[in-house]
Amino acid sequence: MGKAITTALAPPNDMRGRHEPANKLDLQPLIDHIESFHPSVSHYRREHAPFRCYLPSDVTVKLMFANFIEKGNRCSYETYRKTVKSKNISFTKLGEEELVANSNSRKVEVVELKNENIRAWMDGHSAAKTKEMPRLAELKVMQLRRGSRSMFVKKSHGEEDFIELDFLQKKFNPSVPTTLRPQDWGVEEAKKTEILNNLVPLMPPTRRFFWSSLLVRNLNEVEE
Repeated sequence: MGKAITTALAPPNDMRGRHEPANKLDLQPLIDHIESFHPSVSHYRREHAPFRCYLPSDVTVKLMFANFIEKGNRCSYETYRKTVKSKNISFTKLGEEELVANSNSRKVEVVELKNENIRAWMDGHSAAKTKEMPRLAELKVMQLRRGSRSMFVKKSHGEEDFIELDFLQKKFNPSVPTTLRPQDWGVEEAKKTEILNNLVPLMPPTRRFFWSSLLVRNLNEVEE
C-alpha cells in the first residue's frame, strides 16, 4: 500500500467576483487632465480647508469635460464630475468662499449665470458715428440722461459744459428687451484671434482655457 496522506486537503479559494472587469475605466488620464488645470490651495482658506483646492471661477466642470473629449478621450460626464469631486476641488470664487466662514450654515449656494438669466440686448451703436468721437481714454466725465438717446461727456473736470454725443443708430430701440438671450453672445473671430495670440501666452495656464473656449459670432448682424 502507498503512503497515507497526512496533510489536510482544502478547497481552492473562490475567485468569483474578484477579477477586475475588462471594461473598467482607467481614471489616471482623467486625473492627469484635471491636474493640468493646476488646482491650488488658497492661502485665505488654508486654516479651515487645508486639503481643498481651487480653480478660477471662469472654469467649470462642463468646460473641462468638453476639453477632455475634444482631445480624443472617452468617458461619461458623470464619471468626470465624480473624479473632479474626489479631488476636493472647488469652483467657488475665493471672495465667496470667505463668506462661508461668516454664514450660520457654513454653506454658500453659487448660482451659475445662464442665458435664461440675461435679456437679449442688442448693440445699437453706429460705427459711422463713433468713428469720429473721442476715445474712451480721453474722457473724464460721462453722463447718461433719462429720456435722451445721447451720451454727455467732458474731457476734463474743469470744463463747464458737456459735449453731446449721438452714437446710436436711428432705428435702434433702446427699450428694455422683452425676450431673453437665446445663446452665448460670443466675440468677433478677429478679436478672439488677437486675444489668443497676444494675451493668452502671458496668462497662467489656469486662465487660458476660458479664452480659448470663447464662442465666435458675427458682430455685424445689426445693420444701420
